[in-house]
Amino acid sequence: MVGATATQNSITQLVPEVLARESRSRRFGIDCPSELRWHAKEPGGDYKQKLLLKNISNQVIKFKYVLPKTSFFFLNFPDVITLSPGMAATVDVSFRPIRSELYDDVIEFLTSNGNFFVRVIATLPEFGVQMQEYLDFGFATCKEP
Repeated sequence: MVGATATQNSITQLVPEVLARESRSRRFGIDCPSELRWHAKEPGGDYKQKLLLKNISNQVIKFKYVLPKTSFFFLNFPDVITLSPGMAATVDVSFRPIRSELYDDVIEFLTSNGNFFVRVIATLPEFGVQMQEYLDFGFATCKEP
């Protein structure tokens, strides 16, 4: 396990390493995004996204997933998913926030070749101003009547 995230209670939790899409595809034969992200969602809602998992290997792959540790991300009961070469399956992931705060967790997928993780994260709105480093008005006259 690598990396850490801080929650609002200043409790540090270890977050497992999430492989890049290319590394995961080569190692496990499954193509899927590295993360699902929800941005600035209102508390009390139910927001859904689909996680598409595609078998890009030449072999039949069987795997199942482990539900996230937090209770804000919901998935169906984890059954064994069998994918023939070239086939795809979708997993519905729901996010149900109760407070307006940062949520960060992972979904663990168990395969015969090992385990990999897909990050699920919900971010808050960010406000900011961007300005140029300097302004160049060119040549201009000054103090002219």
